Amino acid sequence: MIRLWSPSSLIKEIANKLINSNDKIYNNHDANDVLDNPLAKPFPWWYELHQRIKLFPWWVKYNFGLTNQADLKDKIISLAIEMNLEKRWTKKLIRHAVSEFSKKGLGLDYYGYHNIDHELQATYFTLLSANGHILQCNKKVLPFSNDDIKYLFVSSLFHDFDPTKKFDKPNEENVEWFLRSDSKIKKFIDIAGIDINVVIAIIYRTAYPFKGEIADIATKRIYKLLLIKGLLKDCNNIYDDNSINDSESTKKIVEHYQRLGWFLSVCERIAGYALGDFEYANKLARSNAHALGWHPSRINEESVKYFDSLLNQENEMFQFVIKGIPDDLKNNFFRNVKSFQNLYEKEKKIKKLIKNKEIRFICKVEEIKNDYNNYRNSKFDLDYNEIRNCIIDIYRKTPIPLK
Repeated sequence: MIRLWSPSSLIKEIANKLINSNDKIYNNHDANDVLDNPLAKPFPWWYELHQRIKLFPWWVKYNFGLTNQADLKDKIISLAIEMNLEKRWTKKLIRHAVSEFSKKGLGLDYYGYHNIDHELQATYFTLLSANGHILQCNKKVLPFSNDDIKYLFVSSLFHDFDPTKKFDKPNEENVEWFLRSDSKIKKFIDIAGIDINVVIAIIYRTAYPFKGEIADIATKRIYKLLLIKGLLKDCNNIYDDNSINDSESTKKIVEHYQRLGWFLSVCERIAGYALGDFEYANKLARSNAHALGWHPSRINEESVKYFDSLLNQENEMFQFVIKGIPDDLKNNFFRNVKSFQNLYEKEKKIKKLIKNKEIRFICKVEEIKNDYNNYRNSKFDLDYNEIRNCIIDIYRKTPIPLK
């Protein structure tokens, strides 16, 4: 009997076969296999050389400790040593991360939110919060083991390592491909006595927003990665509540690493807003708008929603993270959040006044005569400086691809 296929059913059948074939590959217990990802091909050799030459002046300053990134690096190393991470290993891994992000286009010159600054801030803030909890518990019942700290350190340092992304928001599958393809990263992980599959599993939990299809795909991959590691016996029926294989021990293991990923996810989303003043927070919000697809006119509104989702939908982990950081950073974060809320309230008031026709905007162009006498006039100098500063401010707020 000849079976007739409709176009939709044929596509569905092909997709199912591809998914099943991928599952067979992923279920292979050889963790050293590097899957071919057509969306994450490496850059040509000349691109990295070009990046190295372009960033050479910055790299010199960085190595002499004259940049913000160098300052963050020193803070991370100091904190890592306090948390019993090996100093030389920590320094070399950070150096490799900074080098890879920079030469692959995610360094200081990258216009978006997910650059090396963000990775270093996320790493420092994650370790800071974790260390705060360790100090608060008086070493009776440690909330994080030594391996947990290693996993958090490596995961936070590379959680957005997706150089070939088409948008600013990274893709976790591409991150996995790049991590598995980098022999140096794998070597650092082996030296620390941890497993790359667990590192990647934690990174998958940082997918945002972690709900709906995104959460389902990430959760399934987390189970498979832990299966490769050998921590789980089986994950074929992970979504079946009556599954015998999904034992209590399996649930605890998965929950533990998912909580580590959740902890990292919250830390990396609030790190920059807690470490900088409001001017820097505003800059981050503009970059974040590009990553999350916010319209430029709604940055304050979307920023308020962004923080509200943390405070409401993820309040449990948010409170846990905040509890571990120093009071000055905690207060600075809430101060920045309050500033965004105030700006949004002002926007709403202005919109209401315009809607009720209580105010209106009028464009007025003032004539400025360009002659020698006016140059000597103090009022002209004032007007000229204001215009100049305004133009420079607009230029700075413009994403690099549009400059």
